[in-house]
Amino acid sequence: MKTAVIIPAYNEAATISRIVAEVKPYVNIVIVVDDASIDETGELASYQGAIVVKHLCNQGYDSALQTGFEKADNLNVEVVVTFDADGQHEANIVRSFIEPIVYKDVDIVLGVRRKTARFSEDLFNYYVRIRYGINDLLCGLKAYNMNVYRKHGCFDSSNSIGTELALFGLYNNLPVATVVIDVNENIRKSKFGSTISANIKIIKALINALFRDIQNNYK
Repeated sequence: MKTAVIIPAYNEAATISRIVAEVKPYVNIVIVVDDASIDETGELASYQGAIVVKHLCNQGYDSALQTGFEKADNLNVEVVVTFDADGQHEANIVRSFIEPIVYKDVDIVLGVRRKTARFSEDLFNYYVRIRYGINDLLCGLKAYNMNVYRKHGCFDSSNSIGTELALFGLYNNLPVATVVIDVNENIRKSKFGSTISANIKIIKALINALFRDIQNNYK
């Protein structure tokens, strides 16, 4: 199966070369979405052999991933792993996310962190744990069979902070696996912004998820 890692990146010149080089052995293609960085993120990623798609203006985490999925679709990729650019995850974990899809007929693989960073994440994860039996939906490290993306028609349409496609799979009872992961706390950066803005984004995403759930149940 043709595999790819999608890395959304904004001003990650300090780490992007290393991240691209480290994940390359585990996939066929590395796609870096340069979200209008003002440093050399895109150039450095390209030099390391990544396919770089550059936004002309900063659009945010969800839009960067959406762009990455569109590129992967155009390249006929079959399995995608979403991976952060800041070095908080070890590259060799990519193998653990791809193998269940390639060898075990799993459609989605979710990373499960040992702990979360804020109360709003705990609240969101309480909902998905009660509703779907999943302990962590907000971890950025996930893998998808691209058929899931093609069935849904997009990765994100409503600033879901990376949860919309996974929730689509859970609601439709697609086979899902989880992988417990460690996070390098020394270099972890929040893709959600400051504490206040992050909590607001996550609460909005939770409300949106609840609303979609209600809509789906009344179809």
